[in-house]
Amino acid sequence: MNRLGKILTLGLEKKRAWQLPLIAGLLMLWVAGLAVRSLGEAKAELARGETPGTKIQNDLRSPVRGAAGNVWIHRKRGMTMANTFTQLYTHFVFSTKGLKPWLPTGFLPNLHAYVAQIVKAEFGFIRAVGGTADHIHILADLKSTVCPAICMRDVKSHSSKWAKAELANPDFAWQEGYGAFSVSASKVATVVRYIAGQQQHHQYRSFKDEFRLMLDKHGVKYDIRYVWD
Repeated sequence: MNRLGKILTLGLEKKRAWQLPLIAGLLMLWVAGLAVRSLGEAKAELARGETPGTKIQNDLRSPVRGAAGNVWIHRKRGMTMANTFTQLYTHFVFSTKGLKPWLPTGFLPNLHAYVAQIVKAEFGFIRAVGGTADHIHILADLKSTVCPAICMRDVKSHSSKWAKAELANPDFAWQEGYGAFSVSASKVATVVRYIAGQQQHHQYRSFKDEFRLMLDKHGVKYDIRYVWD
């Protein structure tokens, strides 16, 4: 490096044309040497299982090929992330069309069991199903691949057809829309108790009031003119 500096200085001071190609050649050799050194260091880091130049990842080995593809293995703890882990608790609420009290108390257990089977068969794990004569609540732990809109479409379609036949009521239908609210793991037991106590809750409060409170609690913006069918 000192020798190169002297030559550069000499060339700049004397400005001799014959030295310029020599200086340029020496610069190219120096840059190539740095590149070779950096490449060697990178290969050495990879051989040690490190990500080149990233201090934060010094504890990670290189990705290894497994059944699920490339996974990172933590050197200190031996932990892998080969799978997907989710916890998608969702509280669904929807009413009968026009809030008609079409669901007799004695019919509700069968309806709730039927709805639970639809959810379990395709969409996830059921935590609770409940409701009254004019609406239904569902708390489900959805699969990671499930779209809530498709879940509601199928649940409402299948259960509506079944209820029409069971009740001998060709007019029976659910409302067009629905409510879907995320639930934290710490609140699951509270929501389960709430759904189980629907008959008691609605001795003092209408479903309209209950649903408006749910929208407000979860910060959902709405125009009350368009909430109901």
